[in-house]
Amino acid sequence: DESDRQRVMMQIVQELCKRPGLNKCGFDMPTIYIPDPAKPSRCLNQIDGVCATIEKTIDQSVQSSLNHLERDCDIIAESAERRLREDSYQATLNRKIWIKHFLFGCLGYLLPLCFLASFVIGCFPDDSLIDMAGPDVAHALHVYTEVVSVLWGWLAQDSYLWGVFVILGSSGLFLLLAVLQQRTEPTLSRRQKRNLRETHAYIQEVAKPRKVELYDLYLRQCILDYDIS
Repeated sequence: DESDRQRVMMQIVQELCKRPGLNKCGFDMPTIYIPDPAKPSRCLNQIDGVCATIEKTIDQSVQSSLNHLERDCDIIAESAERRLREDSYQATLNRKIWIKHFLFGCLGYLLPLCFLASFVIGCFPDDSLIDMAGPDVAHALHVYTEVVSVLWGWLAQDSYLWGVFVILGSSGLFLLLAVLQQRTEPTLSRRQKRNLRETHAYIQEVAKPRKVELYDLYLRQCILDYDIS
């Protein structure tokens, strides 16, 4: 009744006076009460308007939540896909780096070994090579030593020390390049890539269709409420 309403209003006013921070933006207290046919009241009951405002706020919150759900799903799916794409690109770069590292390392070790093997083979007579390896292999080794001898003559010229310096310097340069080419960036493990793929699949196959189902349910509920009203 009116006396209860007055007591409630006085209590609210007292609380606002004790706590001024609660009334920074103004305070609007609608008149709401449960009507009693036996006790008519002169105060206008605003409970219908309050319920309508609450329903409108809930509808806006539901729409906003569903829109945010779709946006968040797109962000998560795009992030997972981008991370997998970047990891694949980095894995390709690492593979190229390792190939260069392997090639430079092979050149660094094989270059002096080739000349050393040629000198060792040249110490054996032709008859001994034929007896040990056969005529075909001996002929191939003979051609190999001839080629290396030509290269050695071109490198060494008039000084054997200069030839050794060129060979060792070239070998050291290749080994240095091999060391410089072994700096790779870390990539995702198989478990991490599997988790990202599962997350992307879950977003595309479960979360997004679920958002559509929730939106359809929300629209049907709105239509049902409109028909009832």
